[in-house]
Amino acid sequence: MAKKRGGLFESPLREPLPELAPEERLSRYVSYAKLIPDYQRLVAQEGEAEARETLDYLFYFLSTSDALLAEREFADWRWPLDPHDYLVYELIEHIHRLASQSLDGLGPSLEDLLLRHMIHDGLHRYFTPAMRRALVRRARNLARRAAGRVLSVQADAVVMAAEDLRFEPFAVGLLVESFRRSLLLAARDLNGLIQREWEQRNRAFDRYLDEIRIADHEHPADEAVRRLVQAGPQALALAQHLLFFEEWECDDYPMQAALQVVVTQPSHRALRLLLAVLEECPMLREWAAEQMVAHMPELACAYFVYLLTAPRPAPPERAASGLWVLAQARCPEALPLAALALHYRVDDAAATEKVQVAAWQALLAFDDPVAVPALRDYLADEEASPAARDELARTLEARGEGWWSEVLQPEAQPSLA
Repeated sequence: MAKKRGGLFESPLREPLPELAPEERLSRYVSYAKLIPDYQRLVAQEGEAEARETLDYLFYFLSTSDALLAEREFADWRWPLDPHDYLVYELIEHIHRLASQSLDGLGPSLEDLLLRHMIHDGLHRYFTPAMRRALVRRARNLARRAAGRVLSVQADAVVMAAEDLRFEPFAVGLLVESFRRSLLLAARDLNGLIQREWEQRNRAFDRYLDEIRIADHEHPADEAVRRLVQAGPQALALAQHLLFFEEWECDDYPMQAALQVVVTQPSHRALRLLLAVLEECPMLREWAAEQMVAHMPELACAYFVYLLTAPRPAPPERAASGLWVLAQARCPEALPLAALALHYRVDDAAATEKVQVAAWQALLAFDDPVAVPALRDYLADEEASPAARDELARTLEARGEGWWSEVLQPEAQPSLA
């Protein structure tokens, strides 16, 4: 009778553990001493060879735990993914960009780096304490039902990972694959959802849409806008229809009336509508960014952190606006991301300049001397945009005395970047 290995694998098994090929062992690629904080304690208890073997099996079972989705305990496992989450729209945009290429990278092997980034972002936002508890409960039920089988070891591994807050959710194949499926399903269904929401709208509100359509800036439909604001979240479908399914220009009154409704309903959908305005309406770009900071800073922070840490350069206009939002909303990640964006580069020199200027402006907006090393390194970077770098130097000189004057001094300090 086989035994489960180490502290995690103590119960007797009626089945042998699978033999791990060299490429299936995480220890082939990383040092557990660097990866596991209490690795030395495990070594002291079990010996180094046994400790390494235990961890190789643990991470193997976690990475392949997507197999548990076929078990009845996980048959109805669902993520509470908002159907208008920014990841849904990002995935649709990504699929459109891949239209002439293979979509194989979006499969379970996750060869597509941007999809991996999306899932990593989604897991950190949606793997809440409630989801964690639900995962533990289901995995424990499976372990009891499968007692004596290798399946129970895999379920135990999932329980251990879910109960340890230090564990990276992306290491658990069950979480990764189930979120991938949920995200792809939401992307597939989005157009139909928007159509259903429009068809199922409260048609009593149509009169307010009609009033807005015939109004203009000199004769605004203030009462109609107020009524839609009072309608709450259900008015977002109406506002979205005005914004994107009718022929209005960015400076037309109906467009701006719809946006007045949008900003009163902080939500994933409202954020998405404001992001679309950032892209399509240059004259409203600054206003849209201000509304994100004022009405939905946490959602805006999450989105722009996702955008600026993606494995490809962000669209320049969106990146520049995002850096401003991160700084104004005082997002926790703003300083390091602004320092990183100082090195933003694309083939378009004007776009590169725009984002680099936005990056150093964000650092200065924090009014914190911790930005000095990153700004000093930037001025010394020969590959930086010359125009953006020169503008920073002029700005610092014009500011006179203050912590920022240290940037023009040559002393070396550790950089934020």
